[in-house]
Amino acid sequence: MLLQLTAGAIPIDFEIIGSLKDPIRLPPLEELREQVPKVNPDVVRLQAEQERASHRISQEKASVLPQISVLYTNYQDAQFTSNIAGASVRIPIWYRRRGEIDTAIHDSARIRETLEYRRYEISQLFEAAWQALQIAQRRVDLFEGGLIKEAENVVQVAQTAYRFGERGLIEFLDSQRIFRGIISDSMLARFELQSAAAEIDRLRAHYPKELIPE
Repeated sequence: MLLQLTAGAIPIDFEIIGSLKDPIRLPPLEELREQVPKVNPDVVRLQAEQERASHRISQEKASVLPQISVLYTNYQDAQFTSNIAGASVRIPIWYRRRGEIDTAIHDSARIRETLEYRRYEISQLFEAAWQALQIAQRRVDLFEGGLIKEAENVVQVAQTAYRFGERGLIEFLDSQRIFRGIISDSMLARFELQSAAAEIDRLRAHYPKELIPE
């Protein structure tokens, strides 16, 4: 599936380096809030489109101003030399390109509105990803802070009690089921933590270089 998604850009014998326990390294919240709406690829693209639209307005307005063209030619052979110079002045009187100018202004305003909305949308997506990151981090801390160890101790106690005949098999198996469920929830929390961090990196166009084996 990865080979299909990357259209063969990675070698066939690639290896994925990383785990759900990789540390999360992100700048502070306020720095991210200022950075994300500026460096997001969609925002950068729309800014470039707005600049082009502004230049188009300037070009259309400049096209109705008087234009001077200067011409100079030189011809020379063994017996004859000729120099011709001239100038022409183009003054638009009747056709003021009003339609083209209005269209350029409309396109610029439309792109500006799209840009402002996209900035707002990107900011909202970032806030949602940051909240998801905080929630996942609290869940991971909860599991790693003692919940997994407590469940593991319960299994050990139940196993010992089962060996000495103090508890039944069902109770022992039930403690194992609960322990496996806690481990599964812990892995899910770590996955959600990494997913939220990856979404923040995507929004700020931050793609760490990976080590690709040769």
